Amino acid sequence: MSNKRTGSIQRNVMGIDWGHQPDQTYAVVIDASNGDVRVASATPPGGYKVTRHWAFALADEWHVDSVWIEANSIDGPNIEELQASGLPVIPVASTHSHMTFLIQSVMVAEERGEVVLHGWTRLQAALSACEFYERHGVVLYRMPYTASSGPLVALALAWYGARHSAFGISFV
Repeated sequence: MSNKRTGSIQRNVMGIDWGHQPDQTYAVVIDASNGDVRVASATPPGGYKVTRHWAFALADEWHVDSVWIEANSIDGPNIEELQASGLPVIPVASTHSHMTFLIQSVMVAEERGEVVLHGWTRLQAALSACEFYERHGVVLYRMPYTASSGPLVALALAWYGARHSAFGISFV
């Protein structure tokens, strides 16, 4: 698939912050070739089966190469089941300080124009609402009580996947 804006080969990567009831699950699909956010979405109401179907539908619609999920947000057997069913899941084990680093890196990339949000207001609001603080010499992030970190975590995972997943190599 070719990217209309740059003419480069489009390689879509998805990041998912898997929510637990009553929180929603958020996904962001980003074109790894140029940083364009293709879609930002939240699950419809429902349990695991609804969320699983939604994730597969997004991955299929956007032809994603990989799906980066925070391993802490979903149990190992669920990750294995998603992988066995054909979803190209790459689990990312993270701590709060690791996620802070990922969020900071996506903020810097957005400021540099490496991540292009194209008016995705929920993502822009999450980036604006994110605050950093220091505890015991470690910088951490937090969101205001009224804001969800889900969209921001999904964006950070998608950006991480876009930067660290392998490009295909072809010889002509």
